[in-house]
Amino acid sequence: MRLSRSLLPACTLLQSVPFAIALPFSPLQPEDLIEFPLERRQSSVTVVSGIQTFGVQPRLEIRQLEQNVPDQWNIYLLGLARMQAMNQSDKLSYYQIAGESDLVNEIITITDLSSQAYMADHTHPGMAPAQRQAPYLALFEQTLYQHIVAAVNEFPAGAIRQRYASAALSWRLPYWDWAAVPPAGQSVYPTSVTSPNITVTMPNGTMSIPNPLYSYRFHQVSHDDFYFDPFASWNQTMRFPTNWTSSATVQDNLIGPILDNNRVSFQDRLYNLLTYYNNFTEFGNEAWMGPGVSNKDSLESLHDAIHSITGGSGHMTYLDYSAFDPLFWLHHVMIDRSFALWQAINNDSYVQPMATVDQTFTMANGQVINVDSPLEPFHSNAAGDYWTSNSARSIRKLGYTYRDIGDGSVSTVKAAVNRIYGSSAGSSGLSGRAVDLHQPLEREVPGASDPNVQAPAEVTNGKYQEYIANIVSQKFAMNGSYAIYVFMGDFSDDPAEWSMSPNLVGTHGVFAALSAVDATSKSNMLRRQMDSTIQVTGTLPLTSMLLAKVQSGELPCMDIPTVTAYLNENLHWRAGAFDGSRIPLEDIGDLTITVVSAEVEPASATDQFPTWGDFSVLTSITKGKPDDNEQYADIEHYYSWRRQDQAKNETMHLRFVFRSPGTRNMGDAGVPNRAIRHVLILGDNRIADAIVDALAAAGFNTHQLIPTRASSTAKGSTAVHKSDSSPEALIKICQETRPDLVISTSGGGSYASQKEIIDAVMSAGITCFMPAEFGHDSLNERLQQRLPPLEEHARIINYLEGLATEERLEWVSVATGSLLDHGLWSGNLGFDLKWQSATLHGRGSERFAASSTPWVGRVVVAAVAQWDKVKNQYLYAAALVTTADEVLGCLEQSTGQQWEAGRGDVEDCVREAERRTERGFPDAAMFLMERSVLYDEDLDAVGPFVTQDAKKMLRLVPENVADIVASAVHQHEHHATAKTVDGGGVLTNGAPKHTLVNKGRFLAVGASCYAQLMPDGNVVKLPWPPEEDICRLDLKMEAWVYSELHTAYGDHIRFVPFISFEEKESELVLEYMPNGALREYMKEHNSEISRWQRLRWISAAVEGLEMLHALNIIHCDFSPKNFLLDADLELKLADFGCCAVVGKDSTGCGSCRFYPPKDWKIRPLPLPTLQDDLFALGSSIYHIMTGHRPYDDVPSDHVPCLVGLRQLPDLCGVDMRDIIQDCWLLKAESAHAVRQRVDSWIFGHERDQ
Repeated sequence: MRLSRSLLPACTLLQSVPFAIALPFSPLQPEDLIEFPLERRQSSVTVVSGIQTFGVQPRLEIRQLEQNVPDQWNIYLLGLARMQAMNQSDKLSYYQIAGESDLVNEIITITDLSSQAYMADHTHPGMAPAQRQAPYLALFEQTLYQHIVAAVNEFPAGAIRQRYASAALSWRLPYWDWAAVPPAGQSVYPTSVTSPNITVTMPNGTMSIPNPLYSYRFHQVSHDDFYFDPFASWNQTMRFPTNWTSSATVQDNLIGPILDNNRVSFQDRLYNLLTYYNNFTEFGNEAWMGPGVSNKDSLESLHDAIHSITGGSGHMTYLDYSAFDPLFWLHHVMIDRSFALWQAINNDSYVQPMATVDQTFTMANGQVINVDSPLEPFHSNAAGDYWTSNSARSIRKLGYTYRDIGDGSVSTVKAAVNRIYGSSAGSSGLSGRAVDLHQPLEREVPGASDPNVQAPAEVTNGKYQEYIANIVSQKFAMNGSYAIYVFMGDFSDDPAEWSMSPNLVGTHGVFAALSAVDATSKSNMLRRQMDSTIQVTGTLPLTSMLLAKVQSGELPCMDIPTVTAYLNENLHWRAGAFDGSRIPLEDIGDLTITVVSAEVEPASATDQFPTWGDFSVLTSITKGKPDDNEQYADIEHYYSWRRQDQAKNETMHLRFVFRSPGTRNMGDAGVPNRAIRHVLILGDNRIADAIVDALAAAGFNTHQLIPTRASSTAKGSTAVHKSDSSPEALIKICQETRPDLVISTSGGGSYASQKEIIDAVMSAGITCFMPAEFGHDSLNERLQQRLPPLEEHARIINYLEGLATEERLEWVSVATGSLLDHGLWSGNLGFDLKWQSATLHGRGSERFAASSTPWVGRVVVAAVAQWDKVKNQYLYAAALVTTADEVLGCLEQSTGQQWEAGRGDVEDCVREAERRTERGFPDAAMFLMERSVLYDEDLDAVGPFVTQDAKKMLRLVPENVADIVASAVHQHEHHATAKTVDGGGVLTNGAPKHTLVNKGRFLAVGASCYAQLMPDGNVVKLPWPPEEDICRLDLKMEAWVYSELHTAYGDHIRFVPFISFEEKESELVLEYMPNGALREYMKEHNSEISRWQRLRWISAAVEGLEMLHALNIIHCDFSPKNFLLDADLELKLADFGCCAVVGKDSTGCGSCRFYPPKDWKIRPLPLPTLQDDLFALGSSIYHIMTGHRPYDDVPSDHVPCLVGLRQLPDLCGVDMRDIIQDCWLLKAESAHAVRQRVDSWIFGHERDQ
């Protein structure tokens, strides 16, 4: 078995040793929580204390929380939904904490808790909001926690409530990291905040609820509170509204692409802020400090940019109402984290005394504030005292921390900042690697003395140049927030396209309140603020873009004269509102843009920062620069394109639409109804053939486009065309054949390939399209996490939705579930038709949606025939829902034979797939993930096929399992062709193109190989998939270990006898062990196994491990599933594919129950140790003595945390409990020492047998 180190939960709640040390071993247990009632304070004062249960706990990034701690994620959603449902008049409701009517009050009263007190500080640059952040967020956090507790208490008493109660103990408010590189293939904008609905587990089962992270739904909208139009007419928070009218709809799907196009700028800005600034006031405030400051950025300015961009002229964009959007809280926890990182590095700089420049809700004009000034309205105790900047300085007082702070040392935090945010410009040069949120790589920070490490740019005398654009403007220059877009190179003249320009350096967002002219009422204080000429600043780092230009050959080098000359010609800027409209530059008061440069000395170590020199202004770059009255030619956009609409003769713009649809019916695009008669099918594969045959049989005029070298199997009147795969060729074929509809079955799961096909089809004037789908539910977010190509499919659906909304294209997409017939032919489902044996990867009773290949053709015909009825919808049309047990029964009926059935492990498949992905073997990983999907009920892959079944609407008669199985058996017996489903490697429906090599009777399939019993009675292990290098490496390692063992010990009884290894085909031959794996044997015979037999097995296992360790070999996957039993039940160690030599890396590791928790996020990855095997030995002894695995009743992702907290399984009454405990606590000295203790224990208890 393999286990992905980088994605292992690894004590996700206690990710590193410092946290484990920091947490006291509290007597508080989960059962205390489930009986814990909602706290009702008798005092009228609301005390802000944070969450104080279970000590100081880390706040996690939202994607880490969702993926690594699913129970906490579930109760977080339930608690937030409860909080948002509270009566809006309740002073601790979501509505009141987010703002309600306090903005119109001159002074906030003690009991009126409002974000607007905090927001008021944002209207006054020069006031540092950072210190108010912690108690404000703690108030929200502790209030939400009460609702989480209430949600947990709604579960029935027992194991499920206990599980969620345990999760709640260490829950803290998550943050959204908009600066770090997102997981591969994902947007920086989390998918969890983009869908209107979300799936949660409730006491009565799994269901979909309105997503509390998507928007806040107002119970009623008060015109006294929402005095700006159109906010008074919107019943929920909006991101990127289509317009500023009451009928506006949300365009949340636009945010991801825009954020992705700005993310490098965010990363560079945050890294520069953390590495360059050491003064609290300059770091925290966007107020212009005067001409003497050459680097004009601040955390507040960066904060403003995120607000402005994510709102897109909706609630988040405007100071007045941003806190109502759930994204506000995720964003502000990130701001709090950023400040906490900076404070840990610069602990000697904090709040400096200064006078306010105007009245706020809590401070008078000219009032001097300092570290002891009250942070109203946040009370620190029941006596009514307020938090101060001084008392709130340590976030640990409020019950939380952040993982990256670690032990709090400067070197630890600097190393974390370098690892996560060190950009190609600031840390690792042109060849620098990105840092993944879930797989953070340890960056090499180049030093001038290291000739093998490439510096960020040309290093001269140990230094390189950093370039930054400084921006100064009036905060309230416009009606609310506005943006300054800076470009390096050509860009479109259309302001709606600026945010997605490939030459966009970044967006400087100015976050402001709406002007008084749009308000039905407005306080004098805010009116004065709107009339003020306060200047604010921000920066956009230029170095990353310049380095990209060097890499592309557009810029020869990075020295100052060359860069100056280049920027003179290519640096441009424009101003715009967040509704996509242009703002003349002359309308932005005091707008000044200057380019500055500084010499930077690279860091000398991973826990050190670069050393910045003084800045100089490169005046010639921006002096006399033309404003936006100069006309620039339109250019073809990478992220958008133009075409002339022949009917309207006007330019139309197409934007990416990335939102994951919460509803399956995407609406009618409004294109007139039409009858479809001529259809073009793209692809040369089984699905394409099935669709072609079905359409031709139904009387449609069909054309099929296949690759040049492919051979057609089309029947009847279908016209076959051959060409390369270029868009030009597709456009030409479309223009020649003029189809009413194009159906794609090619392009695999790639978003880029499918989009290229769609764009070509539209360019040819075709207006109906069906994408390559025909498999799993691509809109299931859990499935997307398991099968990343499905996320690409979902992006295509969202793209199509956008086209339909713009009345550009009609579409229908069809999910048909797994192709059962092909899964049987290929062996992917674990059924071997030749040897009539099966490996079921679970209980066998898990339900999954399935169809036959011909069924896909019938579904397509039905959809095309009823196009006007089904257009612009995602259809669930599986032929049936079945189980592996039912399939097995039908196979036995069809073949007339009793089949042998073994059991596989879904968890092993998933972990090995994750490991393979990390090591660069994505195809092999996808095969394993595909295998796991059909047996994992937690994915809820079957739900929509039942609840939204389209068969009735399409008037289709369901298939049955017996017929599909009988057909597959018949095809197998008559040598079915081996054409794949999509012509590629990993199939759309989940079945790989690989074919099992038959050398004997199929026994089982594992993570990297499959085993067959040959006619001579021996077992052959073969790589699976056969062409994957990692699978061959595993078998080669296993053969090497057997050779070493044989050399040292001969044919020893403790190891499976080794016969031969054929290196070319990686065929490993071993002696057959008729009683199979000990784990499976115990499942079948546990009640029959004597205590003495169990002790014999333990003694044998320890002996084998001692012999292995004597050769400095670490097993790395030591557990009863890898202990085999011969005919006499003698235990023998096996499966050495994961082994490692001491001091070297391995290709995998054991499951979390048989492997000690480690921090898999660090780089390089922790090497395996002999102690790892000893930990597994403790688990193996426990497993053998009890008959079940340790923590068998606990979800896998909770196990490392429980081990980290030393909350071990109950060992009362378990033999050898002291030995087991020492192994688990890593106190066992060696395998030899454990063997002596085991033998001594057995000898001392012989009389008990």
